[in-house]
Amino acid sequence: MSKKAATLPMRIVVVAVILLVVLVVYLGVFQGLFKKEGNQINKQIDNLDDYDNDGVINMFDKCCCTDSGKIDDVGSNGCLSEETPTALTKDCSKCK
Repeated sequence: MSKKAATLPMRIVVVAVILLVVLVVYLGVFQGLFKKEGNQINKQIDNLDDYDNDGVINMFDKCCCTDSGKIDDVGSNGCLSEETPTALTKDCSKCK
């Protein structure tokens, strides 16, 4: 077998290995390799929403499910005078 004929199979192997590496990276990135980081980013983005539309974003809203009929009476913490502020570890997404 000549030297020139031997390089063709070697090129095929190199291309196959490169394609395999690209496939693994693609599957890792787009199929959940960074799922934990993505969830953290989504949670931070959700904190910038205002689920109860009281004018206080969820990050600072201590009463994230204020009654929509009383929204004009909320304070700077997002609570009505008769509401008790909740802990900072609340889940405002339930008010969607």
